Amino acid sequence: MEFTKGSSSTFAPKYKTLKITYSKNKLNFFWSGLYFTLWGFLIFLVWWHLKNILPKPYSINNETSLQNEFIAERAERRLQDLVRIGPRVVGSANNEQATVKLLLDAIEKIKISASNKFKIEVNKQLGNGSFYIFGFVNIYRNIQNIIVKLTPVNSTSTSALLINSHFDSRPGSPGAGDDGTMVVVMLEILRVLIHSQELLKHPIIFLFNGAEETGLQASHAFITQHVWAKDVKAFINLDSAGNGGREILFQSGPAAPWLIKHYGNVAKHPFASTIAEEMFQNGLIPSDTDFRIFRDFGNIPGLDFAHSQNGYVYHTAYDKISSIPRGTLQNTGDNILAIVMAITNSNELKDPTIEHPSQAIFYDVLGLFLINYTETEAFIINFCVSAIAIVTIILSFCLMKKSSGLFCRRILTRFIIILLIQVASVLIAFGLGIGVAFFLDIIGCSMAWYSQSWLILGLYFCTIFFGLSLVPLIYIKLTEENEFFPLNYKIQMFMHSHCLLQVIFLLILTAVKIHSGFLVMLSILFYTIAVILNVITTLQGKSLSWIVFPVLSQILPFMFYTYLVIIILTTFIPMTGRSFSNSNPELLISAISFVFAFLIGGFLIPLLFVFRKSEILVSIFAITSVIFIICTITPIGFPYTKSSFQRFDVIHTTRIFRDRNNKIMTNESGYLIQSLDRRGTRTIKDTVLNMTFVETADKLCDSHINCGSPNYPKKDDLWIPANPPLLIRVPLLKTKSRKLVKSEYENATRIRYEYSLTGPDHMKLFIKTLPNCKLVNWSFNVNTSLFSQSFYISYHYGTNSEDTTLLFWLEFDKDINKLSAPCFNVAVTGHLDHHSIYRTDEFRTFLASFPKWTYVTAWMSSYESFTA
Repeated sequence: MEFTKGSSSTFAPKYKTLKITYSKNKLNFFWSGLYFTLWGFLIFLVWWHLKNILPKPYSINNETSLQNEFIAERAERRLQDLVRIGPRVVGSANNEQATVKLLLDAIEKIKISASNKFKIEVNKQLGNGSFYIFGFVNIYRNIQNIIVKLTPVNSTSTSALLINSHFDSRPGSPGAGDDGTMVVVMLEILRVLIHSQELLKHPIIFLFNGAEETGLQASHAFITQHVWAKDVKAFINLDSAGNGGREILFQSGPAAPWLIKHYGNVAKHPFASTIAEEMFQNGLIPSDTDFRIFRDFGNIPGLDFAHSQNGYVYHTAYDKISSIPRGTLQNTGDNILAIVMAITNSNELKDPTIEHPSQAIFYDVLGLFLINYTETEAFIINFCVSAIAIVTIILSFCLMKKSSGLFCRRILTRFIIILLIQVASVLIAFGLGIGVAFFLDIIGCSMAWYSQSWLILGLYFCTIFFGLSLVPLIYIKLTEENEFFPLNYKIQMFMHSHCLLQVIFLLILTAVKIHSGFLVMLSILFYTIAVILNVITTLQGKSLSWIVFPVLSQILPFMFYTYLVIIILTTFIPMTGRSFSNSNPELLISAISFVFAFLIGGFLIPLLFVFRKSEILVSIFAITSVIFIICTITPIGFPYTKSSFQRFDVIHTTRIFRDRNNKIMTNESGYLIQSLDRRGTRTIKDTVLNMTFVETADKLCDSHINCGSPNYPKKDDLWIPANPPLLIRVPLLKTKSRKLVKSEYENATRIRYEYSLTGPDHMKLFIKTLPNCKLVNWSFNVNTSLFSQSFYISYHYGTNSEDTTLLFWLEFDKDINKLSAPCFNVAVTGHLDHHSIYRTDEFRTFLASFPKWTYVTAWMSSYESFTA
C-alpha cells in the first residue's frame, strides 16, 4: 500500500506489521557458511579441472593403431636430442652447426618413408637484411633458416600455409619450452603429414627459424627475401613464454575471422582468448613473437600460439624438458595438426581476406569448446543483451509496483538512490584496491604474491569485496528500523543497479572496439536470465525464494571467471619478474583483481544481506585484508624462492671513453648489475661481494652516451669496479672516409661518414647527434624520421662462413658556421653472451655470491665511445 498524508490513521499498525515481517525475512547466519562453501567448492572444482586438463599422451608402442595421429612420445625423444645440444644462441656453434645438422638429419629421416602424394623440398637459407623494430635498427647477416615445403602432387595451388617456430634460445637456456617444444611439434606434424594418404588442397611450408631471440630476425629474412614467401597466404606461429601446460591462441588476424572459425571447429583441446590478444597488443606482456613480422612485413593473416605455464623458468637454465609433461606435447600436437589440416584444405586460403574485413572475438569455455564471432556480430550481440537487460529491469520494477502498491515515483526514487550508492561502492572498491597497490609499493613490499599467489585473495579481492559491500551495508542498516520498503526489493535493486552499470560499461567498450567486453556481456546475460525467471515464476516478490535463480544463474559465470582469473594470474605473475623496475606490478594485479571482483562480486555481494548479522560477513573481508597486508610486511611476504627467483643481468664490462682527438680519457672495468623487476637491486646490497664499492650507474648519463652502459640502461643499475674481463674479440669501428656531399638546405654542409664495423656476433651502436648537426640519411633501410636525437643500431650475425664486416655510412647536415665543432657521439658495444668458458675466476666468484633465490644471466661486454 502507498502511504499518503491522508492515511496517517492506518500508518502505525501497518508499518509495525511490515517491520515484523521484515526482521524475520532473513536467513539464519548459519546458512552464510554454506553460501561461502558453495563458491569455495566451485573454485576448487575449476582448479582441479585445470590441473588435470592435459590429454593422455600417445606412445610409440601404440602407433600402429594410431594412423595419422600425433605421437607425443616421439616428439619428446626429439626434444631430448635438441635440448642435449645445450643453449642455442645466435652465432654459437650450438645454434649454427649442431642444431642445423640435427634438424636436417631429422627431416631427412622423415622423408625416407614418405608417401608419394607430396613433392618435398628442403632449403637452407642464409639471410641478410635490416629493419626497424622496438625503437632500433635491427641488422643481421648470415642468419639461418631451415625450410621444408610440402606440395600435393595433384594440386596446382600456389597458396601456401606457413608454420613457424624458432630453434635458437637465450644465453644459458637449453630452450626446452622456448621454443624447443614447438620445434619438435612441427617435426612430428611434418612426419604425420608426409606419411598420410590424405589428399590436401594447398602446399604447406615449415619454417624452422634460427634467429628469433635477436629481435625476430630470421622470420624477417624469410618473409622479405625467400622465393617461397610470396606463396604464403596465412601462417601459424608457435612460440612460448613458459614451460609446459597448454598452448593458448592469443593473437589472430588481422581481419581473418575464418582462421578462428576453423580453429573452433577442429581443435580437440581449445584454449584461446581475445583478452590475451588485447593485453599482448597493448604492451601488457613484456615479449613479442614472429607474428608481428609476418603480419607487418608480409601483410598476411595468421594465428599465434604460445605456452605460458611456469613462466618463472622462461629464458633461464631451468627451462628443461623435465618440467614439460608429455601431455603438453600431445595437447599442442593434436590442436596444431587439426588446424593445419583444416586451413590447408580450406577454400579461404586462396584469398584469406575476401570473406570478412573485421577482427574476431573468441574465447574458450573451460577448455571444452570455443565461442567465436566477428566484430560486427559482437556489436549486435552486445546491443541486444543490453537492451533486453534494461527492458527486464523495467519489467521487474513494474511487478514491484504491482505487488507492493507503491507509486512508480517511489520506486524510481529508491532505485536512483541505490544506483548512486552502487556507483560509490564501485569507486570505493577501485580506490581501495589501488590504494593497497600504492601502499605496498611505497613501503617497498611489492610483489609479495610473486611466489605465493594466494596472497592476492586477501590483499586485493577481499579489499575490493569490502569496498563493494560497505556502503550498501550501511544503507540497509540505517533504513532497517524505519523503512517500509521490503528487504528483498532493496537487494534486487542493488543487483539491478549493478546490471545497469555493466550495461553502460559494455556499451562504452563496444563503442571503442574493446573486444574483451564479452566478459561484461556474459555477466549481464546470465543475470538477466535469472531476473526473467523470477518474473515469470512470480518468485521476485517472495521474501526468500527469489534468491534461488540469482544464485543458480551465477554458478556458470563464476566458474568461467574463476577459470580466466587463474589463467591470467598464473601467466602474468611470473612475467612481473622481468617487467623492469620502472613499472609497478601491484597496479596490474590490482586492476586484474578489480575487473574480476566487479564481475563476480556485483551480483553475489548483495546476497550477503539476506543473512542475519551480515555486518559480520562484511567485517570478515576487512579483517582478512588487514591480516594479509600485515603478512606482506613480515618475512612471509618475501617474494622470492629457488623456483620463483629474482632475475638479474650481470655484465662484466670494460669501458673506454675517448675524446674528439681519439685519446683515451677513461679506461675502467667492472660489473654492471641490472635488476629485471620492481624490487630492484636493493634486495642484494647486503649479500653480494664487493657491495662496499658499489656506485650508481646513472651518474654517467649526463656526460656519456647511453649512460656509459653496454646494454639498455635502467634507473637503478649498479656498477662495481673490478678487474678487466677476458674478451676474445672486441668491436672495431673504423672510419673509412669523411667527405662533403651536396646539401638540400641553405647554410648547411652535408657530411658523409663511412665506417666499417667488425667484432663479435652481437654488437650495438648508440649514436647521439649534437645540437649543430642533424642526421638526414644513412645506408640502413630505415627512415631516419623515426628517431629524434638518439639512434640505436643492433647488429647480429649467425654463421661466420662469410664476411661479417658491417659497412655503413651516415649523412649529417651541419651548420655551415660551426664546421669545426663535433657533430655526434657514438658508442660501440660488443657482447660475448655465449662464451661462459672465458669468464674469469674472479667473475665466477662474484656470481656465486648472489643469493640462492636469484637467477643471474651473465656475460662479458665491451663499451667504447667516440666523438666525431
